[in-house]
Amino acid sequence: MNKEARTYKRIVAYLLDVMLVFSIISMVASIRIINPTFDKYEVKYQEYTEVLEKAYKEEIPTEKAIKENEKNIYYLNKYSVSTSIITEIALIGYFVFFQKATDGQTLGKKIMKIKVVSASKKKLGFSNYFLRLLPFYYVLIGNTVGIFLNIIAVVTLKLRIYSIVNSIIIYTFLLIAIASFVMICYRNDKRGLHDLIAKTKVIEE
Repeated sequence: MNKEARTYKRIVAYLLDVMLVFSIISMVASIRIINPTFDKYEVKYQEYTEVLEKAYKEEIPTEKAIKENEKNIYYLNKYSVSTSIITEIALIGYFVFFQKATDGQTLGKKIMKIKVVSASKKKLGFSNYFLRLLPFYYVLIGNTVGIFLNIIAVVTLKLRIYSIVNSIIIYTFLLIAIASFVMICYRNDKRGLHDLIAKTKVIEE
C-alpha cells in the first residue's frame, strides 16, 4: 500500500515547479512580439515605485501617493494582459495537461519521487488536475476578472472599484492557498483543500 507523501517532499516539489513555470513565464513575457506592452508596463512600474519611494521619504502625503498609485496599478494590470494570458496558459499547460500526460507527476514531483493519484481509486481526468490548481486560482480568476474590470474602468473611470474588487479576489484566494498548505502540514492524510475538492491525494512513488 502506497503511503501519503511526506510534507517536506510536497513543499520542495511545489517550489521547484513554481520556480520552473514562472521562470518560463518571465522569459516568454519579455519577448516583445509576444508581449507588445512589455515596455509600457516597465515604464508604469517605474512610476509606481517612484511614488512609493516619495511616500516613504515623506516627500508627498500618503493620501496623494495612494491616489496616484491607484491609476498606476490600473495601468500595470492593463499593460500586463498579455503576461496574464501567458501565465494562464503556462499554469494550465504544466499543472493540468503535462501532469495528466505524465500520470500525475510534474518535474518537481518526479525529482521528489511523489505523484498525484485518485483518492477514490478512479482514473484521474483533466477536471481533477484543474481543480488541483486551487492555490493558483487567485492568478487564473484574478487575471480573467482583471481583464473584465479593465474594460469597466476605462468606460466608467471607476478606478477605486477596480482596485477594491481586484484586491478582494487576490486576498480571498491567497487565504485559500494558505489554508491548503496548513491542511497538508497537519492533516493525517496530508490532503490539502485542493486535494479534497479534486478528490486526489499525493503518495510516495
